[in-house]
Amino acid sequence: MPLRAIPTLIPLFFLSCLGVSQSPAWRNYTIEDGLPDNTVFSIMEDSEGYMWFCTDAGICRFNGYEFRQFPGPGDVGAGAVYNAREDEQGRVWFRTSPGYLYYVERDTIKPWKWNSVVERYRGSFAISTVFDFREDKSIVLFMQNLGILQVWPDGSEKLFEPNMDLSLVFEDDQQFWLLNKSFSVEELGIFFDKYYNNGICQPIAFYKRDGGIDTLYSLPMIGRGYSDGARLGPFHLVFRGIYGLLEWKNGKPARRLDFPPEQSPRTAVHFLRLRDGRIYIPTINKFAGLYVFRNVDSLLANRPDTCLLRGVDVSGAHIDRHGALWVSTLHNGIFYLPNPEFSVWDKETGLEESSISHLSADGEKRLFFGSSDHRVFQLDLHSLQIEEIPRETSDADYYLNNLYFDTLSQRLIAGSQNTKTWIGKRWEFMSGKEVVGPPASVFAYRIFRSRDARYYYGYGFNGLDVMRISDQKILNQGYQGDIKQVRLSALTETPSGKLWAGLANGLHEWKGDMDFEPLPGRPAPLENKLLYMIWAPDSTLIAGTASGGLCFWKDDFFRQVTTEEGLTSNRVSCIAVEENGTVWASGNQGLNRISGWKEGETLLVEPITIDHGLPSNQVNDLCMAGDALWIATGKGLVRLRSTPERRAPLRPLIESIWVNGEKIGPGDPSLPFDRNHLEFRYYALNYRQNGRIPYRFRLKPDQPWKEGTSTKTLFSSLAPGDYRFEVQARNEFGEWSESTVYPFLIRAPWWETALFRASGLALLLGAGFLFYRLRTSQLKARFALRKQLSELEQTAIRAQMNPHFIFNCLNSIQRCIADNDAENAMRYLARFARLVRSALELSGRSAIPLSDELAYLENYLELEKMRFKEKFNYRIEMDERLDLTKNGIPPMLVQPLAENAIHHGFAGMQEGGKLDLFFDLNKPGFLTIQVRDNGRGMEKQVDKKSGQNRELHALGLIRRRLDLLSASGEQVEFHIESAPNEDGSVAGTAARLRIPLVFLN
Repeated sequence: MPLRAIPTLIPLFFLSCLGVSQSPAWRNYTIEDGLPDNTVFSIMEDSEGYMWFCTDAGICRFNGYEFRQFPGPGDVGAGAVYNAREDEQGRVWFRTSPGYLYYVERDTIKPWKWNSVVERYRGSFAISTVFDFREDKSIVLFMQNLGILQVWPDGSEKLFEPNMDLSLVFEDDQQFWLLNKSFSVEELGIFFDKYYNNGICQPIAFYKRDGGIDTLYSLPMIGRGYSDGARLGPFHLVFRGIYGLLEWKNGKPARRLDFPPEQSPRTAVHFLRLRDGRIYIPTINKFAGLYVFRNVDSLLANRPDTCLLRGVDVSGAHIDRHGALWVSTLHNGIFYLPNPEFSVWDKETGLEESSISHLSADGEKRLFFGSSDHRVFQLDLHSLQIEEIPRETSDADYYLNNLYFDTLSQRLIAGSQNTKTWIGKRWEFMSGKEVVGPPASVFAYRIFRSRDARYYYGYGFNGLDVMRISDQKILNQGYQGDIKQVRLSALTETPSGKLWAGLANGLHEWKGDMDFEPLPGRPAPLENKLLYMIWAPDSTLIAGTASGGLCFWKDDFFRQVTTEEGLTSNRVSCIAVEENGTVWASGNQGLNRISGWKEGETLLVEPITIDHGLPSNQVNDLCMAGDALWIATGKGLVRLRSTPERRAPLRPLIESIWVNGEKIGPGDPSLPFDRNHLEFRYYALNYRQNGRIPYRFRLKPDQPWKEGTSTKTLFSSLAPGDYRFEVQARNEFGEWSESTVYPFLIRAPWWETALFRASGLALLLGAGFLFYRLRTSQLKARFALRKQLSELEQTAIRAQMNPHFIFNCLNSIQRCIADNDAENAMRYLARFARLVRSALELSGRSAIPLSDELAYLENYLELEKMRFKEKFNYRIEMDERLDLTKNGIPPMLVQPLAENAIHHGFAGMQEGGKLDLFFDLNKPGFLTIQVRDNGRGMEKQVDKKSGQNRELHALGLIRRRLDLLSASGEQVEFHIESAPNEDGSVAGTAARLRIPLVFLN
């Protein structure tokens, strides 16, 4: 990698004097995590919050889940790139080593249209350092050894050629500050004394965004000159060079720091200043790392606050919009620090054991901490130097239970199986001089001094130990041989001097010896196991429970805080309280900052976990010391000087939308009915949560939310309709963001569209009208048929009741009267009257019950038998499946068949005639009627007067009626033929009629 690709070099000899190595909880991203290359030159954050990295293998974008590279022309996507910048259109630009510009637009790398202009100047400039965008859409390039080149969208250009070799120093909101590079490193050996001692000046220039270069001031030369700087405020700058720093204030040099040449390594440097005044300086080579100065005073006084990533070649740093620190390196990829306020001491910074178990402090000078390997250390709160407090070689079974520093006696007490106190430079055992009961020593998990400074209290699995401080006499001992132990999980002294203890069944008061009584009036949550108790400045008891969260109790006031209020866990094992009443509580799921817990205040619970920069969520102890909160975690000792900035949750970005497996663009969100399989891909740009961001989504406002951590959501076989996809993200504080909304429409199929429905309705109305016309015509035709049928029926009645028949009937009645046979005359006349009446009644109905038809036929046949002097007999058989009252038949449809058999089939016979009528249900829904006689057959039925076949006259009416029934849609069949004997002779006539069975109401 060419050295000109990184910032200019300066020495920092003073940085080697740091006494303590500390490190935040970094996340390191390398090629194993998807970074294109571990050599990273610069960092940029775009307007949406994406992080961009210029690497030795191309530019990439990071969204918190994955690093993404983009296709481009040639190998530009895989070569070394520098200086990413974003224009007003949201396109990200970068330059390559030859000075050509490219930009990323719609996930594709495209070349700048006027790279040909840069090509014309090849050989005239060393490198093209950076570039800028103008309001007139022109681009300005800063070229070493050449000047400033401005190119407009139409390809026109203008070159500013100052009388000095320019190098970009830095930029602010209004202008770019530029300095003369002056001499090369090789020239320093010849000219160093002259320029360093004689105070030769160097010009300062700046490029205005409205065009042009102006010389402002001349600065005294320090060695090779100045090559970088930092804007600390209005008219307040710091310039740097190989051999010194210069503060420039209100147009004048203010302070200067010179570096001896023998302390001058080649070191890559640029300035990064935070909002609170701190200055970050990335360096490489001998003093590699990221050095942090509290302010410009500490910078010019050679007093760095700390060195981050010591030994790592750091090429750049960036503070994102949420206060997180990003660091690029030349060999180790990217480092990310969610909260720069966290400082961590662990194995990587020199400790032999990272798991810290116990904490205590003497106030403002020293912090004492114990590690999981049972060693004890002290840390100077000002120099941050760590020193181990050695234990005696005889402590083979030494087990560290707790640490407590007594500020009155200035002694450190280490609880173990043989509790000891550290005084000066030696440990002393705290075995009581006089013991009540069997001899033993103090053995407790926690120890603290009484409020009146007379006693030490220790508690644990062995119960309660009380030692008088003045003579170290043990007044109460928890473990006493065979006596039943009372296990205490928490202990505190009330403001009035009473001892309250936490047992397995809640809060108790000590009454002496082994006697503990449940505290009267305790709230229900304090009836469960307690793990820690402490008092707030206003004498409110704060109790941490094993499963009920955090409890606040004072007089009639009680408040319980659990996971429902935002606590990371309902198990609270350690608590610390600030003077202003802010409470810190922790357990096995991270740290919590609780404020507003007092009566009438608004409760605020702020979680602090690995998402916020904590190296581990396993917190073992807390301690307020100096200006910070100290945290003992499973992965190091942590100093927290301020809490992470609380910010509103970020709305997710919809990265892409896929329909039926095909990616769609941001066009009109209207889809056809068969493109109804949608997949949404989204994510929130919250790097603190390291890809563990909860999301919730829904398709319609009235639907319930669905939650998960996946960044993809698939909807299959969506019905046509309007939808409103909503997705929200939850931040590290447990708050849900505003919705990101994507409305879309799935169109109905063409046969369900309004146009189709309107057309269908029109067709339906038209069809209805045509059907109405057709139906009307059919009804008219049917009416005409019925009218004709009625006329035929009347004709049939008249034909049946013809004058000849009536004359014969009346003549028969007259004969009976003449023969004085009054009885037969009356019977004949009665039947005749009944027949005429039945004919008149039935003629006006379309269907009659079979019972009426049967009665009519029997009356008619009886009359004919009387008339023809019993020359024939008849038989009528009904199928048993027929219902004579509910099954019907058209009236007088069978009588003509019987009349035809009597008058024509029996013609010429004097006796022996047989007439059989059968009514059968031989096919479901149809009635079959057979009329059989044993007369002369069809071929002999000829009218004597006309000589024509009588069948045409006798049966013509019935055939016409059946034709009318067929025309009206009824299925009818009619056959009449001569019935043969076995020898082939005629055995009579058989008529067969099948009609639909009528069902009467």
